[in-house]
Amino acid sequence: MKDQALQRVSDRISAHLSSAAKADASTHCVTEDIDEFQLSLDSVFYPANIDLLGEQNRVSRAELYAVRLKYLTIGLTRFGHVWGADATQICIKIDRAGLESELAHILGHPVDKHVRFDLEMDLTSRAGARWLSMVELLIETVDDLRAVPGGRANHVEYLERSVISGLLVLQPHSMTCQVYAPAEVRNPRAVQKVLYHIESVPGSQFTLSDLAVVAGISSRQLQHLFRERFGMSPMAYVRQLRLDGVRRDLQRAVDGTKVGDVAFRWGFNHLGRFAQHYARKFGESPSQTLRPALKT
Repeated sequence: MKDQALQRVSDRISAHLSSAAKADASTHCVTEDIDEFQLSLDSVFYPANIDLLGEQNRVSRAELYAVRLKYLTIGLTRFGHVWGADATQICIKIDRAGLESELAHILGHPVDKHVRFDLEMDLTSRAGARWLSMVELLIETVDDLRAVPGGRANHVEYLERSVISGLLVLQPHSMTCQVYAPAEVRNPRAVQKVLYHIESVPGSQFTLSDLAVVAGISSRQLQHLFRERFGMSPMAYVRQLRLDGVRRDLQRAVDGTKVGDVAFRWGFNHLGRFAQHYARKFGESPSQTLRPALKT
């Protein structure tokens, strides 16, 4: 069942990635020429050696779809008949400076060495599945917003950084012991700084790392402080604050108000997941809250 669930997620990511990448010809290659395919692959990721098996000198249909973002390049590759039809790879390249910056925010101090990750990651584990869901949300958002003027780049960048920080927290690497070092719990001033920042710009796009910078402590310490005081993580606190804000705005709505516009204004990137959180908290859908307001 786990393998089937993983395949379904992979299929959804592949579909959204192909759709998003086709809008950019520079990251879209379909060919029977192995040399052309390798040149395209090298230009998107890193130089790689691709050898055909046996006496083959052509591939039946090699495909590369990729999306270049600010911190990530996410691509989908199929190697034609070199591998089986289901042997599709989803490749992710992370900008090193972006990764080290996120790690510095998590630790609360600069990083002075390269990060080395364990090569094997079990995407069927709870941690692996959680990280994969963030990748899926990012690609789905890029696909959904590709036709929107301006592309809502701030939403996409927020999700990119969430994918990077999620990998740093969930996947073992050479500095994992520092990430999970014991945290100092008592620091009410740090919490107050974060609360003031959240309440002053509740709809802004910020990650846990951003809030840790505001507090002047590590992400790990900030997590401990919020769980001690509020019984929830900083990002869960932000979500609750935003849901309350959306509800207030919907209850005061005027003609022409749209749920999606209000949700985006309060920092929600994905309308489907927003609606789920909203219904879970208030026992009704956002549109049900909006309807009576428009009749008054």
